[in-house]
Amino acid sequence: MSPRLFADEQLPKGPSWEGVQRLLATTEGDTRKKIRDRAVIMLFAVYGLRVGKVRALRLEDLDWEQELMSVTRPKARRKQTYPLSYTVGESLLRYLKEVRPRVAYREVFLTLRAPFHPPSSSSLYRVVGDRLPALGVSLKHCGPHSLRHACAARWRMKSTCKLSKKCSDSSSAIYPNSPKTYTTSLPSYLLRL
Repeated sequence: MSPRLFADEQLPKGPSWEGVQRLLATTEGDTRKKIRDRAVIMLFAVYGLRVGKVRALRLEDLDWEQELMSVTRPKARRKQTYPLSYTVGESLLRYLKEVRPRVAYREVFLTLRAPFHPPSSSSLYRVVGDRLPALGVSLKHCGPHSLRHACAARWRMKSTCKLSKKCSDSSSAIYPNSPKTYTTSLPSYLLRL
């Protein structure tokens, strides 16, 4: 007789949304690393993006006027467009204005030290992988992909809440509904690139 498996037992686990919020709290501050890492972690947690997609994100993929973000799907080789959440947009803007060096690279994220270039996949992995275990989050895998699972669980919960109307306002506070225009906040040198 084989062991009994329960529904969802074999699915990968991500941190709870409280764990994600604690992870984001580690990036509060004014250091260049914290500002960049916050923007990276928000893309992993809010959109469930993979490391390669965050690494490949380009300046022209951010449409500030329409408040959209385009991500290239590697297998289909076409763009998928997402609404740009206010909190993610703010963290990206802060990174672009205060941290990102003025270089010819079109990728959004660059290394923090010269010579500036797009970061490796392993360095983006460490943005999450070094922080989650330090928070005492007990997971089999503590990298960015775990945030993808946290994102999926969050969206499943939000969908259930919409259907049952049992959601509190605080549970969806990271996704504000008020539209904001980013064009006036965009650094002028990025408009010329």
